[in-house]
Amino acid sequence: YQRRVRDTDTGDADPFANSIMSIFRAYGMHLRLLKRMIHREVSVTADFTTVFRRNSMCTKMMTSFAKETGQSYLLDVLSGPCRQIFESKNEVIEVEATLLKNKNIPVETLPDNMKNLLTRCQQILDGVLNSINQCPGSFRFMCWILRVQVEEKWPQSGDEPWLKAIAGFFFLRFLCPAIITPEATGLTPPPDSEQRRKFVLIAKVIQNLANATSFAGQVKEWEPIDVWIKENSGRILKFFHDLSTQPQAFLPFIITPLVTGLDVIKSLAVLQQMTRVKMNKIVRLIEHDYTRTSNLLLADAKTIVRDIQSFLTLLVKNDFMSMANKIDPSWTIEGLSLKLLSDTMKAEQYY
Repeated sequence: YQRRVRDTDTGDADPFANSIMSIFRAYGMHLRLLKRMIHREVSVTADFTTVFRRNSMCTKMMTSFAKETGQSYLLDVLSGPCRQIFESKNEVIEVEATLLKNKNIPVETLPDNMKNLLTRCQQILDGVLNSINQCPGSFRFMCWILRVQVEEKWPQSGDEPWLKAIAGFFFLRFLCPAIITPEATGLTPPPDSEQRRKFVLIAKVIQNLANATSFAGQVKEWEPIDVWIKENSGRILKFFHDLSTQPQAFLPFIITPLVTGLDVIKSLAVLQQMTRVKMNKIVRLIEHDYTRTSNLLLADAKTIVRDIQSFLTLLVKNDFMSMANKIDPSWTIEGLSLKLLSDTMKAEQYY
């Protein structure tokens, strides 16, 4: 999957990942797919500090999985504090002196602003750290898989590698983006620029806590943030341990949100558009992977390649777009690049 998306425009990677996840979820195979993707991601990563911090297909699929699986969790945990922040328009939490001057706010208010900022951070953090039992079982299962894979790759480095990996997945890819864009998950209405700045500051502080990163040496007035990080470091470590402990009772087919037949058809339509443009490159890459670099016998590898080619041929010949439009006439393929759509139209004549 990583190879296929590498040959498309960068903007097409997200709809590709979302489509793949929808199809695999529909057949109850998404956790198996993610487990293999995590294994590959960890195996090709040389430095544990970069695990889940680059835009690979694995991180995009994990992000897609987290958004779908964790939607109700985000609403339960973040809607209250985020709504309060959104409605507190007169509250100032800005702690950068230059921006305060630009807004004609006395710099002398900075200590009070810092208290306001850390109070809001604490409200969100408390909600998250006290919500471990609300976290979906499939979500915790994937955190456990991630921890196991990272511990196996860097056994001599203690807890730091897997802690960074969990922080990268849960906070960098899931929680903090929801705080920065609360309207995307229905936490608040669309914020204005001032409200957005508040959410960005809060997310930045919480991400630094998750990363165990200090603000020391940057700005003297930010020293209270470092004190706050130290005060909460033990609690967040416990949360990471609990989050990445294998769930004892886990029923993914109950916990995982259902995927409708229409979702599958729409996902197939997205993949169809991409495959029509990239068919030849995809086949060449598959042939190379299975006949030259795999450990399979040549005859078995060729059989697999033929099966995949048959599937791709079937994929491009069925009109999934029309099927989707019959059920939902307003639906269009959003998120794909204009270039890909243009190339698709040119490629239509060959199928």
